[in-house]
Amino acid sequence: MKPLFILCLLTGIFFVRTTAQVSINTDGSQAPGSAILEIKSTSKGLLPPRMRTALRDAIPSPVEGLLIFNTDENMLNVYTGTAWAPPAPPICGQPFTDPRDGKIYHSVIIGINAG
Repeated sequence: MKPLFILCLLTGIFFVRTTAQVSINTDGSQAPGSAILEIKSTSKGLLPPRMRTALRDAIPSPVEGLLIFNTDENMLNVYTGTAWAPPAPPICGQPFTDPRDGKIYHSVIIGINAG
């Protein structure tokens, strides 16, 4: 019994180590060669982990690029390596809140012709 168990275990380890790509889809396609993970759908979206600011801040040693949905701010947060921030720059002409200090800043659009 033990040799069979060891053989199954080694086969499983080999399989896991040699299949480094994952595709989550409904059409059975494989992930492109350059992707470790592909998520493909025409009717559903990706739902990142959702948490309050206090839980986000309690994540031990977050890695740069870590993404969560902050339920206190109702927005995505990404860890930049030094702080949590929105994943994209603010929209020009719209006010934005700096997540580092909570201050609201106003922006203006410069150099765009209106006609």
